[in-house]
Amino acid sequence: MTTRNHNDLTNLQLARVIADVQRDPSWATATPDEQLAEVVHRLGENAAASFADARAALVADMEARLLKMIDDAAPDQ
Repeated sequence: MTTRNHNDLTNLQLARVIADVQRDPSWATATPDEQLAEVVHRLGENAAASFADARAALVADMEARLLKMIDDAAPDQ
């Protein structure tokens, strides 16, 4: 993943909230499901949009990496 794409993904609201929950000592012993519930709670009414934005960014990142891999593997013409 390129630095630019990595920054695009880490700057997503969903990524920031997940990081906040994982750094929060009160959630250190929580199960992944409990942490996810807290993430959704913290996102509030923006949860669906945040998940959609994250999904779109991940798909775009995967597509860019796949196309680069295909281009890199193509024989020189």
